[in-house]
Amino acid sequence: MEQLNFVLPFPSIFYAPVYVAQTREHFLQNAVDVTISFPEPGGDPVGPLEAGDADVAVGGPVRLMRSAPARPSPCVIIGQVTGASGFSIVGRQDMPFRWSDLIGKSFIPFTLSRTPLLFTRGRLRENGIDPDTIQVREAGSPDEAVATFLAGDADFAELPEPYVSAVLATGSASVCVSMARELGAVPFSDIITRRELISERREALRSVLAGIQDAQTWIGDVAPQDVAAELSRSFPNIDRALMESSSARYKDEGVWATNLEVRRTPFLAMQEAIMLGGEALCMLAFEESVDNSLHPAD
Repeated sequence: MEQLNFVLPFPSIFYAPVYVAQTREHFLQNAVDVTISFPEPGGDPVGPLEAGDADVAVGGPVRLMRSAPARPSPCVIIGQVTGASGFSIVGRQDMPFRWSDLIGKSFIPFTLSRTPLLFTRGRLRENGIDPDTIQVREAGSPDEAVATFLAGDADFAELPEPYVSAVLATGSASVCVSMARELGAVPFSDIITRRELISERREALRSVLAGIQDAQTWIGDVAPQDVAAELSRSFPNIDRALMESSSARYKDEGVWATNLEVRRTPFLAMQEAIMLGGEALCMLAFEESVDNSLHPAD
């Protein structure tokens, strides 16, 4: 049986298709033994991949955009895990939200990834607002961000699940913006491998993708409660009610991709949204950066 090391950016239900493929044995059923690992805290999951210490990694296009055009990337995107942003901006107002409401207010960004903040800055620009008018308040880990927000030390916070559900459960906050609905379909988290492995370990990579596709199909077919029960095997410390709320939100918003295909228009749209956020990066050409040829036949 083929063995592959699969690197995720950090433990999160955001990457549910990978965890479900592992716990429901979709990987094993497709004749591949997968080990899930993580980079050092704050590290880039593509780093071990480029160094040859991993076979597959999950990350957004921004991770490859940072290396271009200084050097050709040894990596290529071969599928998607998520099909939309899994982040929401929470605040204390129940009235209709306007982007101008962020002007002069303290805002806690998500610290484990730069992309959510870049998206937010881009949306501010599109609404005619200088993103530097918001007061970014670094608050550490997601747990620390929630504690800081609930203590009243910030006006807004950008969080993924299950932290959004945890904040809403207190009754003292509301969702101001769902970035999944704001941005629409984008390949937020992609499956990345080294180019040489597409020929050297093609069947193993096809098996990994088949396992993830099986998990995506299962997640799409079952109720949120079933997804929550399965994810609880990987995240036993998350309260079941929060897990169910998180699963319902992500399914409703189309956060977990229902298929592997990375399509040109959403791929380019995501890069444009990242660039609008103000970081000096280089756009990736779709034909050079994406290979959908390994996907299992329908």
